[in-house]
Amino acid sequence: MNAGHFIQAFGHNAVFFDERNVFAECINDNLWGGGRPEILRELIIKKYGKKAEEELWKKAREVKQFTKVELDEIAKIYKKKYEELLKSKGRENK
Repeated sequence: MNAGHFIQAFGHNAVFFDERNVFAECINDNLWGGGRPEILRELIIKKYGKKAEEELWKKAREVKQFTKVELDEIAKIYKKKYEELLKSKGRENK
């Protein structure tokens, strides 16, 4: 599985880590299928509403350069989420 982005991650740093913009995709769809943005758009609207799509496009136009502190904090958040997922599945992070 790959982390597929509705709005391409590269060149749109402001939405790179926005969870509304990220979906699990197979490698073929993500890398060679163009990410299937029409399907992801439908998923965003269904899950978050039409306003979320508009907010993502607006946010994508912003220029964002993450600091090391911000990236470290994002890494901590996702490490915690990963550990919680493993725990919920009855597995330990080794």
